[in-house]
Order: sequence, then structure tokens, then C-alpha cells
Amino acid sequence: MRDVKVRPKDLERVRGAIRKMQGGLCELCHRSVMPGAKLRATMDHDHATGYIRGVLCIHCNGMLGKVENASRRAVGKEGNNVQWLDTLVNYLVTHEKPQWSVPGVRWGLIYPTHKTSEDKRLARLERAKKKRRTAAAVKKLR
Repeated sequence: MRDVKVRPKDLERVRGAIRKMQGGLCELCHRSVMPGAKLRATMDHDHATGYIRGVLCIHCNGMLGKVENASRRAVGKEGNNVQWLDTLVNYLVTHEKPQWSVPGVRWGLIYPTHKTSEDKRLARLERAKKKRRTAAAVKKLR
């Protein structure tokens, strides 16, 4: 089998054919990439080899590029970024539930600067209270 470089004038036809083989969906997020869909279709290709991999939505294609570049930096020139990404997925799956806790405490440890939904609720209430106080002070001045 011989590699064939797609000519620019044939790109739309090739994109349409691949899109059809993919069922009209982005291979990563599974949202529609058909003409007229909310998400624009882009032709994804491997920047090292030039091989076309498929049709993705513009968001997934951009994120894939960022992830590939970051993973290549993480492993260095000699490393295998696909293996690193596989390890990354396993790490995320393993840590979906809290792994670390204080002895004798059931719950997981939360990073100090993370805002929980309760922290956010209290902050909203405090902003509203401050806004009411400011409005009352302005009203007294009038």
C-alpha cells in the first residue's frame, strides 16, 4: 500500500467521506460534526507523520493538540507520550474517589484553596449582604 497525499482541492470531499464513515460524529466527544451542526468539523492529523486520523469537532481537535504537546514535553524526546497518557487516564480513574485521609477521619483531604459548593454559597451570601449594606448606606446619604 502506498501513501497518498490529499490535494487541497480534494480535502472537503475527503473530510465528508471520513465524517460519513464516523457516523457524522466527532470521534472524541461524539457530538455532530455534520454540515450545519453547532460544532465545526476539522480534519485531525498527526503532526509528526502527516497521517489523517479522523474528523473531530474544532474544540476536541484543539484540545487534542494541547494534550499531545504537553504530554510530549512531560516524557521528553525519548519517552512514549501515548504510554504516559494511558498512565494519566489510569491515575484519574484511580483518584475519582478520595484516596488520602487523616487517620480516624472518613472523608478525603481537600486542597486548601479549593472552593467547595458550601464555600461558594457562603461567599455569595456575603456579597449579597455587602451589597445590601452599601445600598442602605447610599440611601442614607441621599
